[in-house]
Amino acid sequence: MNSQVLEKLHEILPEGSILLHEPMKKHTTFRIGGEAEVFLEIEDLAQLQQVLPLLIEAEEPYFLLGNGSNLLVSDTGYQGTILHLSGEFTDVLIRDNLVTVGAGVLLSTVARMAAEKGLTGLEFAAGQRLARQRKARNPDLDVHIDGSDHGTFFHMYSILFILQ
Repeated sequence: MNSQVLEKLHEILPEGSILLHEPMKKHTTFRIGGEAEVFLEIEDLAQLQQVLPLLIEAEEPYFLLGNGSNLLVSDTGYQGTILHLSGEFTDVLIRDNLVTVGAGVLLSTVARMAAEKGLTGLEFAAGQRLARQRKARNPDLDVHIDGSDHGTFFHMYSILFILQ
């Protein structure tokens, strides 16, 4: 990354939010991967709205990282900038039957919170114990234990990203 872009990033982000040559194995659930050239902690939408145009204008490659699930990073690392979405990107908001989830939230957390609000369809992500408990309390509830059907409320897509 050129020094001018790095200097502008220091103006936008708080101290400690910019890491150089950060081992990606610290940030993926598989615990593998080489270093990211630049690793940024993005805490809120305002920071993201300032950083993204800067990277795009400078033609710097970037990758938006949530919780690091389903991500494989090459042992040779990533020659670009990782934008780790943390802070407000780990929020979960449930209103009636609408669930809004930030990119940095664990699926098991979403499943647990949805279950607490009486929403079904994510039991497979919280483990069979939670699903069986809910079914035992309410036998008429449409609870999917085996994960073969994700219910009527949530539609999940599993994507594996590979950074080289």
